[in-house]
Amino acid sequence: MKPELTTSQKVSLIQKVNAGQKVSEVCHQAQISRKTFYKWKKRFDQASEFEKFKALQPQKPTQIHSPKRIQFEIEKLILKIVSQHPEFSSHKIAEIVSDLGIGHHGVQNVLERYSLNTYEKRLAYQKSKLEKPETKREKWLSAQERLMVIEQVLRENRPVAKVCENFGISRKTFYKWLKRFRDETQEKLERLKDRSWQLSQHPRKLAGDLEMEVLKVVKVNPAYSVHQVYQNLPQYQGRPVVGHHGVQNVLVRYGLNTMDRRYAWAGIPQTIPVPTIPIPEFAPPLEKLWWQISPFKTIPKLSLVTIFFFFLFSALTFAFIQWLRLLSQAGLSAAPGLVFATTALFFGFVFFIVFD
Repeated sequence: MKPELTTSQKVSLIQKVNAGQKVSEVCHQAQISRKTFYKWKKRFDQASEFEKFKALQPQKPTQIHSPKRIQFEIEKLILKIVSQHPEFSSHKIAEIVSDLGIGHHGVQNVLERYSLNTYEKRLAYQKSKLEKPETKREKWLSAQERLMVIEQVLRENRPVAKVCENFGISRKTFYKWLKRFRDETQEKLERLKDRSWQLSQHPRKLAGDLEMEVLKVVKVNPAYSVHQVYQNLPQYQGRPVVGHHGVQNVLVRYGLNTMDRRYAWAGIPQTIPVPTIPIPEFAPPLEKLWWQISPFKTIPKLSLVTIFFFFLFSALTFAFIQWLRLLSQAGLSAAPGLVFATTALFFGFVFFIVFD
């Protein structure tokens, strides 16, 4: 079998004929038929000056509808059975549609064509039919049904308007699906699935040069707040080129909405003095104690002397409470003796501490 001619060889043959050589001689030398030559020449002549070479490149043959292929109405019935009973095998489905003259092989071809030849894929197809997105359309088509719409036009050569009317879609939607279908970068059914709407860039987003003006001010003065950055921006007609909200959005977008992050981004060590709040002299003792034991950095910490007197006061308070409890439990006859003994012990302890 003679190898297929390259595009350059095809152009060379056409140029020979245009130069005056006979078509029969050129075709005999290239071992091609005159019908093939005139087909190439017609595409070459009809193409524009910049697309003549491309017009002679090998083209993919159009897939012609097989005369034994199942009708689309029956394929639609099979898809309906699959959506209702994904657990049915191809044999079970063939038994259901056997009255229509469809065998197991035909059902299997339909399932493979629409990528439904496994139970997991049929289950996912049923789920996609049950979980329809909220839409104003009365009918939502799955990827398999969209493929069926396209194949009715490409294979059966049915009018686009008639097919769109049967499936309840607009021609604009059909051509959108057709454009995706011809994009061969993805698998056939993946091209026809719904795509989430994504906004690549907000129409009111700041331009890159204005963002750079904000970042320049932050780079030099990371301690500036949003209002200070706004005030130090270049001005246009007496006003800064970016507003407060725009400055805030830029800082959030670049992760610079806190002072620590701005210092780290600017590469400047952060040295922020921490002020110390003095304890008010007029504060009551309990409030003053609370100020001293509070965990905040701005409050002075306790000294060792203060801690010693705190524990001493706590011990004496506990002892006094226990003495009152013993005094209440003692009778009237024992109470005076307990008071006298406690008083004598207290003054003896004080005399020992002072005059020792």
